[in-house]
Amino acid sequence: MNQRQFTLHILPEGIDLQGYEGDSLHSLLLLAGLVDSRDARTEQFCLERGSISPADQPEAEAAVFSPAQRTEGWFLASQRHIAGDAVLRHGQEEQEEALLPAPLSGGYGLVFDLGSGTIAAGLVDLGSMNIPEISACPNAQLALAAQPEARLAMSRTAEGREKLRGLLLGDMQSLLSKLCSRTGVSPEQINAISCAGSSLMLDLLDPAPEPGSAAQLRQFTCGELGLSSLQPLTLAYLLPAAGPDLGADVICSCLAADLLHKMDQPWVTLLIDLGMSGEVIGAGLGRMVATSIPELPFEGQGIHCGMPAMTGAITQVEIGRRLVVKTVRDGRPRGISGAGLLSAARAMLEAGLLDAEGRISPPSRDPGEELPYLRSSINGRELILSPADKNFPQDIFINPDDILALQMAKGAIFAACQAVLHALDCGPEQISEILLAEAYRAHLQPRDMLALGLLPAVEPEQILSIGNAAWQGAFLCLSNRHYLEEAQQIAGSIRRLDLATDPVYAAQFIEGMEFGMQKSSSGRGRHFLGGERA
Repeated sequence: MNQRQFTLHILPEGIDLQGYEGDSLHSLLLLAGLVDSRDARTEQFCLERGSISPADQPEAEAAVFSPAQRTEGWFLASQRHIAGDAVLRHGQEEQEEALLPAPLSGGYGLVFDLGSGTIAAGLVDLGSMNIPEISACPNAQLALAAQPEARLAMSRTAEGREKLRGLLLGDMQSLLSKLCSRTGVSPEQINAISCAGSSLMLDLLDPAPEPGSAAQLRQFTCGELGLSSLQPLTLAYLLPAAGPDLGADVICSCLAADLLHKMDQPWVTLLIDLGMSGEVIGAGLGRMVATSIPELPFEGQGIHCGMPAMTGAITQVEIGRRLVVKTVRDGRPRGISGAGLLSAARAMLEAGLLDAEGRISPPSRDPGEELPYLRSSINGRELILSPADKNFPQDIFINPDDILALQMAKGAIFAACQAVLHALDCGPEQISEILLAEAYRAHLQPRDMLALGLLPAVEPEQILSIGNAAWQGAFLCLSNRHYLEEAQQIAGSIRRLDLATDPVYAAQFIEGMEFGMQKSSSGRGRHFLGGERA
């Protein structure tokens, strides 16, 4: 099949370039002399009109551009491919000097997000601030204790702490080996490390954690941390936390979302970070309020056929005449991720297979119809997403317990949002934007969350997925010492909201469990990222 050819008009140079669908945009611009492979700033462009492909690694762009800039169309040429005719504006001349990177070291840096369910790591070229490779693995601690609370209890004994610490260091060194193998970078070239993660994860890294130390930036050498694959004197930064349940991952997410500078806006930004646990942070009207939600199913935990967003995990489901699933890297379905559970529930709701109270049943319009993807079991009806075959001997399905886990999570997230808004003395109509952060490539879709009613009633264009914001914030801390100081400032600015004693949360939880679209009120959607949009 012949490839289609498209025209790219480059501003302000006024140059027209011809390229074929699917070709690397960066290669085309490099041949034209419009980007310099030695300077990452030259590959910053803005899409004025037309279309380009989605980013190969959304984290790379999210670490360079703010959510407002990405909404405006800014992207990195190295992350995109030609997908149609387009007008692109070259952004090098528009960058402010204050935003240019001044990295903490030379050579390469290593950035970790030490999540309870998934550990993500990425290499960074500290000279250009390019991100050559990002990878992730399930947290090996899951085999010892699935829930963070159980791991916290284990960590209180010397034996349990050493087991958990050994597994964490093993995961970090395994990811380091994989990144170096893929990129050809040697461990000796890595001169700085930054680590985001829960308070427990970072305390396990700390050789001798002291009470209150998690609230401060901690600096060690890799030798002190026990990262034996790296040079003993390589610096490692454990980023600050705001409390036991608001760890450095939350601070880094706030940093990536630029919440410190949104506190004084006359409207509110909500940042919702979802994984094995969740956080809701509201910034605006002179305040920043945050709360945490334990035990969510968004990294596959608590789902009967659940798994993290790794190869083969189901992330999207559509139900029409047939049931169709999409998986990570288009692999053979091996399980269902949290995003897949959300997508399946939304598809079931739209197809009439799921009612507002969470009951699975055939569509009422044709109760006698035989549906091959529904079956009855001792626990109730189940939705078959992928039947067993010779390559994978188990059916992948959703049962009533999975739907109940999603309802509990939905109620908690919706009620937590309402509680945070109440603490800020505002309502949903004062929300400017909702930023969705997630674990490494979790693929959570705003469409599914709105359709199921997980979020406050806003317009779809007010919701932006920003990827693994915790990793992005840790990346920023390597790019400039200013961000280390800002992270510390955020940790001291957050007001913690305790949901266990919050009356608004208690009142909204049961109502929030019901499935269905949250209808936006008239006049909503006037405020967008960065201000008003006509």
